Amino acid sequence: MEFATVKAAAQRMMLRVNGLARYMVLRRQLAEIARGVSRLSTADQRALAVHVHREFELSARQSREASTTNAGFTRSRSTNARVRLLGMAQWITSAFRETEQAEYPEMTDIHRQIMRMMRMLRQTAGGLVNAA
Repeated sequence: MEFATVKAAAQRMMLRVNGLARYMVLRRQLAEIARGVSRLSTADQRALAVHVHREFELSARQSREASTTNAGFTRSRSTNARVRLLGMAQWITSAFRETEQAEYPEMTDIHRQIMRMMRMLRQTAGGLVNAA
């Protein structure tokens, strides 16, 4: 085997390992965000739906970097209720974009779960999201 072939195989393996590691982090974060959303009052879920909608409008051109998702997750753990809601909205939006064009099936599964959460929030918010 040539060195270039071995090097390419090693690079592919490292990309896959990094992808699996990112999946594990997103899965843990998603579980915590989902628990947080379920604990919110209906009014706060409506506010979260409006924030998610605004984040999507504002971040239409943003990158799909993990650092943005991680920053949103950190904010979602704040003791300040407003910062926590904004962090959840940022995480949901950023994780959606990060997993949107995933090449691995496990990331597609996370993307579907995020879409379900967004659908639930949209239904809770009713017409508020479209009016925002």
